[in-house]
Amino acid sequence: MNPKLFILLLAISAPTYSIAKEKLEFSCITENHGKVTIHSTKNKEYYIYRFYKKGKLQLTIKQDKKTITHQSKQYTYSARYNRNNMTFINGKYIYNINSDYNFDKKDNVRYDGFIIVARTDDENFTQMLDCKFIKEPLSDDHLVSDE
Repeated sequence: MNPKLFILLLAISAPTYSIAKEKLEFSCITENHGKVTIHSTKNKEYYIYRFYKKGKLQLTIKQDKKTITHQSKQYTYSARYNRNNMTFINGKYIYNINSDYNFDKKDNVRYDGFIIVARTDDENFTQMLDCKFIKEPLSDDHLVSDE
């Protein structure tokens, strides 16, 4: 094989390989055609928040499991409705990911989700991104501490 071609193929596949070692924990398409994903690394040591706009990666935040566990919550409103939450902090910005599941009368599960972006230095700055489609709902695995 041509050495230049081999190096080119290796360079193209390297970023894919590193992402392939991650597990998809949450994925949603927002109403404004953005995409939010959360992946975990091997053994769930880290969680990675990624925001894409028009198919291009705009933001990546990586936090360790201990930090995520302390910043996140689960809300149980009834036996038929539950919300899992995961929070990432990046400087002055807080990214609060919420994934709801709701059982209807026939016990079918419906998933909803939204992301709230806020600033720690401006209580009037809040953006809410509704998920119009959830590919992977957020589980509660990140809420269990390994300590």
